[in-house]
Amino acid sequence: KNPFKSVSPADLIFKVEDNTALKYYSGVSKFQNNYTPGQVETELEALKAIAKNPLNIPVYLHDAKASVNIQASSVTAVELMVWDADLRLTVNQKDDFFEISGRLIIEGNAYALENLRIRHQYFVQLNNKLYLLPRADLVKVISFFIKQSNRLVIHKSKYAEFQKNILIQLEGSIQVDYSYLKPATPKQIEEKGFDLENEKLIYLSESEDYILITPVMRYGNLEIPVLSKKQIQAQDKFGNLFTLHREEDAELQFTAEILKQHPFFYDQETNDSYYLHRKRFLEEAWFLDAFETWRSKDIHILGFNAHSSDNAGCKAKTYSICGRKSFAFSPVIG
Repeated sequence: KNPFKSVSPADLIFKVEDNTALKYYSGVSKFQNNYTPGQVETELEALKAIAKNPLNIPVYLHDAKASVNIQASSVTAVELMVWDADLRLTVNQKDDFFEISGRLIIEGNAYALENLRIRHQYFVQLNNKLYLLPRADLVKVISFFIKQSNRLVIHKSKYAEFQKNILIQLEGSIQVDYSYLKPATPKQIEEKGFDLENEKLIYLSESEDYILITPVMRYGNLEIPVLSKKQIQAQDKFGNLFTLHREEDAELQFTAEILKQHPFFYDQETNDSYYLHRKRFLEEAWFLDAFETWRSKDIHILGFNAHSSDNAGCKAKTYSICGRKSFAFSPVIG
């Protein structure tokens, strides 16, 4: 006799009050009823709610090859979790060709993509653990490389364009290791100004109703978004390309100074910027205290000009705070 009994999650939603449990049952319901494939972002949000599994409900993986029906002989118990994503691409040069392959870092161990089992598009299975890929870009890149048997070969005549249009764009969220680049020599470091003190910058910008806060570290004349995986690359006066390690400890301390200023930053999943709704940015003059704290840590803030005024009826092109002392902000060009 089959020990499993089908239960509708919709019937259980009204029996729980915890928000995470509500999201859990809603996520399960989404995939049971009127499921429409292809909506990656929406599907991932639902799967994240399921993977959190706040009620600690046992999870089983169904093997349709054993039986199309869900029964004891066709399911295996698994541990479901959201993977702390770390996908790395490696670019090797062999004669006139560049070869690109990928690997996943799971719990400190590296696994070539061709050796991993991808389940239901969004999961990586490793023994009895099922890791949810948390971002749409990871799903797309991993799927692409698996279809290529984890080996993409580009001729040198097309590599520069491929690097510019594809690899550099991916570096915002995925680490790309260029094995053919040599480490910088002391002369190259001095020539490009990498021996000078690095600068910590915050760029402010707008995106619809949100203010974006982008931390950047300036190495010599290069500006590297701290939240990105971008590698430092430069060219010396002889045309030789080289690479330089980023100062991870300094960058971690930099991001920590930003995270301390607002609780909303901690749960944000972003490639290069933190963000706040304009109302939260302005409420109780939050930004004034944040700016003062950041400047005390030698962090330079760029992107808007601040002008003080005693006119309570002030107006600003972008937004303003009016009162005894008002601050109007307008975009900086250049």
